Amino acid sequence: MINKNLKLYEKLSLTNVSFNNNFIKNTKKILNSGIYINGPFSENLEKRFSKFIGVNYAINVSNGLDGLILGLNAFKLIRKKKNLNEVIVPANTYIASILSIIHAGLKPILVEPNIDDYNIDLELAKKKISKNTLAIMPVHLYGRPVDFRKLNYFRRKKIFIIEDASQAHGAHINGKKVGSIGDLGVFSCYPGKNMGSIGDAGIITTNSKKLFMITKTLKNYGSKKKYFNDYIGFNNRMDEIQAAFLIEKLKKLRKINSNKIKIAKTYDKYLNSKFIKPKIDNFHNVFHIYPIRVNKRNKFIKYLKKQKIPFNIHYPIAPHKQKALRKIFGKKILPITEEIHKTTISLPIAPYIPKKKIKEYCLKINKYND
Repeated sequence: MINKNLKLYEKLSLTNVSFNNNFIKNTKKILNSGIYINGPFSENLEKRFSKFIGVNYAINVSNGLDGLILGLNAFKLIRKKKNLNEVIVPANTYIASILSIIHAGLKPILVEPNIDDYNIDLELAKKKISKNTLAIMPVHLYGRPVDFRKLNYFRRKKIFIIEDASQAHGAHINGKKVGSIGDLGVFSCYPGKNMGSIGDAGIITTNSKKLFMITKTLKNYGSKKKYFNDYIGFNNRMDEIQAAFLIEKLKKLRKINSNKIKIAKTYDKYLNSKFIKPKIDNFHNVFHIYPIRVNKRNKFIKYLKKQKIPFNIHYPIAPHKQKALRKIFGKKILPITEEIHKTTISLPIAPYIPKKKIKEYCLKINKYND
């Protein structure tokens, strides 16, 4: 059961209220058209999102996890070497990143993150390269871009780069957006994301025509032409309803991101230094969440509940400690990952929260004594 306090962390009805009128009009158009999958709204979203990210192609898919699975399967179809079965991935990511590797029939190679920004330590990742490495999956965790300037090393080694940009719609470094750096980028449009849908949805981005054609075919039963199948494919299409809503959300994404960044800067300014706050620098972090680290997290949670301050935990259990993955990772010890999962807690950062309310939260939180 989810704690009742978590339901207050973000009220999606408030986040999405400004999109209602246009979306209702578009929904009526969809119902009247009789085209509910692979229609004009899906095509329009792909064109708009590829332009926003700065890539040649975008492919709408059913969700972020499916997008990652499709991308990894596309890599396998291109390389066609059975020994290339390892994918380097950050150990502290959301479990979906790791599940995608397993579902693609590949082996996840876990790498510890940097403790200061929670993203994959690319120097450690270099040491994990083997003769079996197919790809690396940098995850732009919590909305902060991985320092992709360091990814050229992997590219020179002919290792595929698949960005998990599920939490980082619009994040960039010096104008270069995530999702435009690797061979493929994958975005989740789960409702709670900065560019969230009203159900499950996702988008793949790429500059490669070959990868575009393979992933677009794979998501549609492996079929380019109806009833003719080139690959053993999947059913990973996005419906027109989600596409129509995401078009409206994309129009306001810069404003949503801007509001969340302002909230993050307010926390950074007013929160006491006894809390470990997210790194803020010239990397354009879009703050999907605002995570702080605190000792004695359970005690702190009790205090937040008493003060009626909403919160969430991203994420309470490290992936390698999850029951589902014990047979894969055994008793692996990853101290940095485990420290992050033990101490992290997310403060409210919904785009509609006024600065006055954030300052009020900060004043109450600063009075906490551990």
